[in-house]
Amino acid sequence: MEDRKQENRAKMGMNVKFESPAVKSLLDRGDTEGAKAQLAKELAASARKKGRDHADTLELENSMGGACIMAGDLEDAVRHFERALEGRGRTFGPEHPETITALHNLGLARLSLGDGTGARDDLARALDARERALGKDHSDVCSSKYYLASVFTFMEDHASARALYESVLESASRTGGPTHPDALRAMTKLGETLLVLGETVEAEEILQKALKGASDQCGIFSREVADAGKLLARALSRLGDHAGAAKNLTLALVSLKAVQGPQRTPGSVIYNDLSLEILMAGDINCSMWRLQEGFQGTLLTYGPDHLDAYRIASTLGSLLTSTRTRREIGLWLLEMAAEGLKRHVGEGHLDSMTVRAFLSNIRIILRGDDADGAAGQGEGEAEGVSGKPEPQGPADLFKGRGAGEGTFQEAVFLFREILAERLSRFGRGHKETLAATAFLGTYLAAGGNREEADGLYRKAMDDAAGELGEGNADCFKEQLELGKNLQTLGELKGAEDVLSRAADGLRESLGADHPDARDASEWLNKLRVWVGEAAEEKMILKIATFKLKD
Repeated sequence: MEDRKQENRAKMGMNVKFESPAVKSLLDRGDTEGAKAQLAKELAASARKKGRDHADTLELENSMGGACIMAGDLEDAVRHFERALEGRGRTFGPEHPETITALHNLGLARLSLGDGTGARDDLARALDARERALGKDHSDVCSSKYYLASVFTFMEDHASARALYESVLESASRTGGPTHPDALRAMTKLGETLLVLGETVEAEEILQKALKGASDQCGIFSREVADAGKLLARALSRLGDHAGAAKNLTLALVSLKAVQGPQRTPGSVIYNDLSLEILMAGDINCSMWRLQEGFQGTLLTYGPDHLDAYRIASTLGSLLTSTRTRREIGLWLLEMAAEGLKRHVGEGHLDSMTVRAFLSNIRIILRGDDADGAAGQGEGEAEGVSGKPEPQGPADLFKGRGAGEGTFQEAVFLFREILAERLSRFGRGHKETLAATAFLGTYLAAGGNREEADGLYRKAMDDAAGELGEGNADCFKEQLELGKNLQTLGELKGAEDVLSRAADGLRESLGADHPDARDASEWLNKLRVWVGEAAEEKMILKIATFKLKD
């Protein structure tokens, strides 16, 4: 992940031109390999006709380095930028702007390759030359300082990075004002650096200004607002203002959704962070809702076998296991997360070890609860789970399968198997069977099979009514359990239909004041609040999309 961050940072700071229409067309289509091949032909032809040190040939050499960066061929990129630097030094001289540009690009290529020392030396030389030629407040000088600060951050020399970001902020503010893009960018990075250095109060002040400036300059639905909002939330969290942190993370989340579009989810990190801040602010229900939203969005965007899906599942599972009524479904999510993280990042990764440790502790707690519940019963019932086979999670069926096999079709097939096994093992109304029904329905709905998912829920309710009787309270209790499972997994539409039937039935059969009837009504009301909040956010995003089109 850190390598990808360095590569993206380098791409943003490159000074590269793509003048050939054929190359531009290939890059517009995302065909970086095709663009490289076309540039290689043009470079070879220019070298034959005009010579290796001709300005046009050297420009193509520089362009080739940029194309290699875009394609991820980092060693080739360094080689091409070195050639461009040597050739421009011979043709134009060592202090010429074109030569310094090649030196700047070479430094960024070395950064993308992870060579911090080489990147620092190249960018420092470029900065010195630009300051001598252009003065300390020129935009190219600010650019050199900014990316040299990035190198220092990469090398964990945060004090040096801070000094450079402060210098960029001062220069950019003096020449373009405090809301100039260079000033805002430096302000945000300075705030991030201050957080690393532990200067949280100063970081919070800087990031408040960065967020306001980004909102005024770029609009609230922008990546600049999202970046500043996430960092400000981190500062507020450290200062104990978890409600403020949650507010700014929500702003960052909405901004990212607007920028990325409805087909992409912002990723697991922001959902996990937002959920934690909301939880620390005291709203466990809203915390779960945000995680459920992230889980559903990740399934829809990336499929079930994606690292982000497992990370959100681990957080949601950990939260659910802290509640006695949702503990089993939380265990299922943790088992899935443990198996998926093991495949994706390895058993020794911190994420994997944390989930396995938490899962082990929860199982110990559950064994203690089961033992307490079995006290006074026969010895046969005290063993295992009340004398019944120990439940398996869906992770057991994923074992031995490659990471590439985790498609929606694969997941749906596995959960069909799980549901069939639960029906034969525990019977129709058992909590394990109802949880399996909820999992299968959630995956069907996330994959676009809404009609089949609704049919699955109807069948579960009709089977209960057929066996127990249409107006039997136990039938409605099963519907309530199914609705809770669906809501826990974020399958809000299916949950609302099931919980509505359960609440009506329990009120009629047991009375509105019965604990089960009140429980069903509370779950249904909470769900409708969530659905209302989601609808309000969707409306905000529609407005954002409309504004961005304008």
